[in-house]
Amino acid sequence: MVTYCLVDTSKTLWIMDFGALDHMTESYLKHILNEGKEIAIRKRQRKLFTNINESTSFRKSSSWTHIEFNHPATFDNLAMEKSQKELILNDLIHFSKAKDYYKKIGKPWKRGYLLYGPPGTGKSTMVVAIANLLEYDIYDFELTAVKDNTQLRRLLIETSSKSIIKQDKDKEDKGEEKDEIKKKMKEEGETKKSEVTLSGLLNFIDGIWSACCGEERVMYYI
Repeated sequence: MVTYCLVDTSKTLWIMDFGALDHMTESYLKHILNEGKEIAIRKRQRKLFTNINESTSFRKSSSWTHIEFNHPATFDNLAMEKSQKELILNDLIHFSKAKDYYKKIGKPWKRGYLLYGPPGTGKSTMVVAIANLLEYDIYDFELTAVKDNTQLRRLLIETSSKSIIKQDKDKEDKGEEKDEIKKKMKEEGETKKSEVTLSGLLNFIDGIWSACCGEERVMYYI
């Protein structure tokens, strides 16, 4: 910003306002840094995580293990009525651009969905399509492998921003198909029942812990 005042008819005094220049430089640098972060996120190799049963793992650095995420499912090849697909797409796009809105209303930048239907009807494929749309990682959360609420919090704190946390009820309902695994676990003394409570889970979803574990998060309960 440049201001000036007239001393007389033959002279002009120019005054440079460096405060305004500093403000412009700061805003520009902030914009460059934010754009750089977005480019790095778009180019990174996305990952598919699953939680580790800590009683059988020697890895203490993380409660999650991962592989590269390269699933081809998208909304273009998702079998769904066009009107429903557009409704979901519009909601997701609005969510991805709503950081200022969530800050304004005092809510964590997160969104939750409940998908209902029998196994094999495309619920997990829907989650993959959304992850590809938003360029998010996926945390495939195995609740039956979590010992208690303390371990649950530790797991969820380790998840990153720009991610989908998927908790699959279908897996819990297939316990009768795992008799051999259960038998082996019993022999190894690992049949302790999970002590995770509903209040512990809800506390992370929409309670005091919901704002402690990153932003731009989508949670799916299937």
